[in-house]
Amino acid sequence: MKTFFTLVSGVLLLTGSTAFGNFNFKNGRAATDDFFSPPVLVGSGAGLRGVYYSGTTLAGAPMLTRIDSAINFELTYSSIPIRLSPAPGIVPEDHFSVRWTGQVQAQYSETYTFYTQSDDGIRLWVNGVKLVDNWENQGVTEKTGSIPLVAGQLYDIVVEYYENTGEATAKLLWSGASTPKSVIPRTQLYPPSPAISTGTGLQGVYFNEVSLAGTPLLIRIDSTINFNLSAGSQPLVLSPAPGIVPEDNYSVRWTGRVEPLYNEACTFYVLSDDGVRLWVNGSLLIDNWQAQGATEKSGTISLSAGNKYDIVLEYYEKTGNAITKLYWSSATTPKAIIPTAQLYPPATGIGLQGVYHNGVDLSGTALLTRIDTAIDFELTYSKQPVVLSPAPGIVPDDKFSVRWSGQVLPKYNELYTFYTLTDDGVRLWVNGTLLVDNWVNQGTTEKSGTIALAAGQQYDIVLEYYENAGEAVSKLYWSSSSTPKQIIPKSQLFAPLINGNINAIAPLPPVDTPPPAVEIIEANFTPNPVSAGLTLQLAIQSPDNMPAVLNVWGINGNSVQTLKLNLVKGGNNIAVSTAGMVSGVYIIGIHCNGKTINRKLVVQ
Repeated sequence: MKTFFTLVSGVLLLTGSTAFGNFNFKNGRAATDDFFSPPVLVGSGAGLRGVYYSGTTLAGAPMLTRIDSAINFELTYSSIPIRLSPAPGIVPEDHFSVRWTGQVQAQYSETYTFYTQSDDGIRLWVNGVKLVDNWENQGVTEKTGSIPLVAGQLYDIVVEYYENTGEATAKLLWSGASTPKSVIPRTQLYPPSPAISTGTGLQGVYFNEVSLAGTPLLIRIDSTINFNLSAGSQPLVLSPAPGIVPEDNYSVRWTGRVEPLYNEACTFYVLSDDGVRLWVNGSLLIDNWQAQGATEKSGTISLSAGNKYDIVLEYYEKTGNAITKLYWSSATTPKAIIPTAQLYPPATGIGLQGVYHNGVDLSGTALLTRIDTAIDFELTYSKQPVVLSPAPGIVPDDKFSVRWSGQVLPKYNELYTFYTLTDDGVRLWVNGTLLVDNWVNQGTTEKSGTIALAAGQQYDIVLEYYENAGEAVSKLYWSSSSTPKQIIPKSQLFAPLINGNINAIAPLPPVDTPPPAVEIIEANFTPNPVSAGLTLQLAIQSPDNMPAVLNVWGINGNSVQTLKLNLVKGGNNIAVSTAGMVSGVYIIGIHCNGKTINRKLVVQ
């Protein structure tokens, strides 16, 4: 063995040869052959996630989402068999685009050069740095970019590619001082990690009959929907829970939210004996409401990772075995029971969103938008301190209006009566039905309306209110056979939330009546209700001689007739024809001296 020591610029170099081969130490590092080569870090990756689109702009609904073990595609006319489409469903074979995302893991701590070979356009980002930008039609072209990486670390990587016409090539390679130029292997590529989820399951509302009706016998959180209560089970258990007697002839509604793991089309499967229905994000994916042995049905919907989507699963057990199982699958998720972490019970209510306006007609720029935990306001002169304005910025204290919107969640399957107590006008819609229409100046007045609701379902609710003069009262109650009359609690009111942010929902079309004002005249009409075609007698007491306009509107705001009047001081008797009016509710508005009063008319 020969060994040579050389001192160069204060650095000791040791060179020589051994039976193992030549070696060279420089700056403390051994190199030149495999005996002293740094170890290769072999990862455990599965590839990158590819989202495929028809068209060259990476836009629209994805046609396919899958994990590609490497980016090493060459779809040419010379291939046998000829295949230019990257996957089934990508038609035509030209004019498609792909976005691959995930992470890349370096095998050595050194500068890596990344290479793209493409026909047509391609872009590449590594760790947020754009290394290749070659977004144009072209034959097979290679582009490169370099970046230092640390062994073992995971770096974000994005590859965008489009194929226009002709052959289609997309390849991703790398090289470094210790890495020969090669296609990046599957072991060093990782698909995007799913978000960490914290679900606890779905809320199940159980009924002692098959039609999801009556008072629930049990409400609980079920961590998964994975029930097989059959004659072969040990121990023998056919009833899903204590209190469900007999073991047959019961039904369940599970509600809550589901959080997908990936941005892709997701297929939901239900295995059931007997009937089942499934909604996801409002779409009815499965409708198999019939007595049957164990039967699997499925439906598919595109979802986005990290978002929570409403889910409702309805099930009934008639006789015999009882099976209910809820699975899912996607390009990245093997078929499996939906895990607890991805299922969330219905959110706890926080109240309704109130949009406040100066003026009594809910128009103009909103001065304030906030969440009101309950509609339980009473702003009166008798309170100390005197506060009539509902919030800072609502000036003056009178003449403001509010639209509250969101959803209401009933606790029972039964008829609910909603009550409004207001001074002044109010309108209330539940599930699109106008339950209260009392858009008039008034002292504190209670109105009500009734509607059938189902336990566990959220229903749209819109409450419109205006305060004209004097005290201001606005309260919203409910009652049912199982619910004593009470202010609707915060827990059952849900503001319109989208991705965690408060957003105004589109209000229902209001009755388009003129803005109310302080009454300076009195008006009453007879008869009311009136039979269609008869003449209505309208009595008006006016404080002075003045012109006026009488308008009749349908409940949807359509104009029925208009009369010009010349009122005299004192009593005025006016005939109003109901010819041409169909049965329904109408609003009579009398506008005079810049003021308007409204009265409701029922035509039979």
